Amino acid sequence: MEDQAFQELLTDLFCVCRDGVITSINSAGVAMLSGNQTGVEFVGRAFSDFISHEYVDGIDQILDTLAAEKDYFPIKFVQADGQPISATMIVHRTPEHGQGAAVILAQDLTHRTELTQAIKRSEERFRKLVDQTNNLICTCENLEIKFVNTAGRKLMKAGEGKELVGKNVKYLFHPDYQPIFDMDIHDLTSDEPLHAKLSCVDGTVIDVSMSISILDGHVGSEIMVEARDISGHNQAVGALRKTNRDLEERAQQLLRSKEEAERANQTKSHFLSSMSHELRTPLNAIIGFARLLESSKKHPLTARQKGRAGHILDSGNHLLGLIDDILSLTNVGEATFALSIINIDARQFADDCLNDSKIFSDGTDVSVEDRTDIELPILRIDHRRAKQAILHLLSNAVKYNSEGGMVWLDAERLGAQALRFSVTDTGPGIPEDKHLDLFQPFNRLGAETTGIDGAGVGLALAKKLAEEMGGAVGFKSVPGKGSTFWIEFPTAEEKDG
Repeated sequence: MEDQAFQELLTDLFCVCRDGVITSINSAGVAMLSGNQTGVEFVGRAFSDFISHEYVDGIDQILDTLAAEKDYFPIKFVQADGQPISATMIVHRTPEHGQGAAVILAQDLTHRTELTQAIKRSEERFRKLVDQTNNLICTCENLEIKFVNTAGRKLMKAGEGKELVGKNVKYLFHPDYQPIFDMDIHDLTSDEPLHAKLSCVDGTVIDVSMSISILDGHVGSEIMVEARDISGHNQAVGALRKTNRDLEERAQQLLRSKEEAERANQTKSHFLSSMSHELRTPLNAIIGFARLLESSKKHPLTARQKGRAGHILDSGNHLLGLIDDILSLTNVGEATFALSIINIDARQFADDCLNDSKIFSDGTDVSVEDRTDIELPILRIDHRRAKQAILHLLSNAVKYNSEGGMVWLDAERLGAQALRFSVTDTGPGIPEDKHLDLFQPFNRLGAETTGIDGAGVGLALAKKLAEEMGGAVGFKSVPGKGSTFWIEFPTAEEKDG
């Protein structure tokens, strides 16, 4: 019973045979020889039934030899389901079990063989992978090179690499970097790669990014060294740094040019503002005297004189409006420029703009029509400045229209935050090559040769005023068909109660 209990503790096959017939077998042996088949009876069967055919004929001699040598012998068993397995076997003659009795011990090597083959396949895959990379990869034992991949041999200009294998890995590197490998190898296995220089067989030196990995756990005797050529990268970095320096210098130049332009613009604005103020005083005096002359009852003017006084008033008012526009243009955005934002009904605002547009549309053959809705939201604007912007669009649409042309005022809701007023005309349109200059102050896009009054400040001023109120300006134009200019104004959340 003790022998049987001992046998059951074994993880290898243990069976007793007498004259080649199995008399007892442990559970591990049953599992080993059954394979996937269950309920197999082994006791009473010839042991040779489970030996591969190439060993069957000489099995008695094999058993006698193994019993005499008392050493393990490689052999192949055939499981009950027909599957072959590799094993090692040892035989002991045991007279206590009877004449012709022997104890057979066998160890299944199938999984060990599969593991060995898997390791071999893994090594082959590893070599294929490292040969596909462009980086130098070498494995070392106690810093002695055992293997160098194809890319590494090419990088080192070492041909087949025979002169590299067996060499201390530190001698692959420039002398300045060899002391790295005198350090504790565990201190070199960080996530951050190291910068180093390879000393190639032909004497050239290459900048590399190097990393070291330990292959044998924490021991550190077996390592893998990987080095990536970064000489091209370093050249690119150098070129990039030079480009950055050039860009910084260019940016400084542009900044200086911008500051100079801003100073020049401030000077110009100051000059225009000063001149405008200086012109307003005598101009107001001229307009005032013209009105006195025109309305004098003590010394009434003749019809001819009234016509001339009217010309003085019209020209004076026109010039005064131009001066006001220039002042507004130079002041918008300045600290002294202030808006008076209020809530106003967009319907009332549109009517005000249309009524005031009669000043420049009456007496022409151009018709101005209202296409806005009766019900419009509440605007959040500076009433005077917003009307000034719309009137500039209406004035341009009338001035630059075709004979007998039309001008339409439309309004479109843009969600709950804005309302867009559009002024559409049937004029000649604007060539595409002039679109970029359209909102530049004092640029009339060639209209100065047409005899049409203007100074080129209306659109620029309208844009500035709209943006100061949180709005926007845009346009679309088709040459030969006309143009549409629009201004967006912010709306209030709800009408006043």
